[in-house]
Amino acid sequence: MSKIKKESEAAKALTDFRSFRAGLDYKTARIEHLEQQIRSIGDQRLEELLRTPGYEGDRMADKIARLVDLKKELEADIAEERRRYAEIKAIADGMKHADERAIIQLRYLDGAKWPAVSAALYGRRDDFGEKADYYLRQTFRKHGTALQSFANAAEEAAP
Repeated sequence: MSKIKKESEAAKALTDFRSFRAGLDYKTARIEHLEQQIRSIGDQRLEELLRTPGYEGDRMADKIARLVDLKKELEADIAEERRRYAEIKAIADGMKHADERAIIQLRYLDGAKWPAVSAALYGRRDDFGEKADYYLRQTFRKHGTALQSFANAAEEAAP
C-alpha cells in the first residue's frame, strides 16, 4: 500500500471518528429536546386534554416511543464510540514521537481545536505570543507527519 494511501486512510478514519462523536452530541440534544416536549405535553391542564380526547395522549405516546428508540440508538453508539476510541488510543500510544502522538490525541481523541493543539505543543516557548500564527502553521505541518506516523503505527499494530 502506498504511503499516501495509508496516510489518507488514517486521516479518513480519524476524521470519521470526530464526526461520529459530533453525531453523539446531536443525538443527545435531540433526546433533551424530546424530553422537554414530553414534559410540556404533560404540563398541560386536564381540561385541555379532555377537549380533544385521545389526541394529546397519542402525541405523548408517540414522543415517548421515539425517545425510547433514540436512547437505545445512543446507547449502542456510545459503545461503538468507546470501541473506536480505544482502538485509536492504542494505535496513538504506539507512535514513537511524543509531539505527533499529542497531535493525534488532542485533535481526535480530545476534540481540541487547532489553536489549542498549537498552544499545547509550543505554548511554553518565549515567543509563542507574538509568533502564534507561525506555530499554528508548524502544527499543521507536523499534523501531516503525525498522520503518516499514525498510519505506520496502525500497520504495525495490525495482526
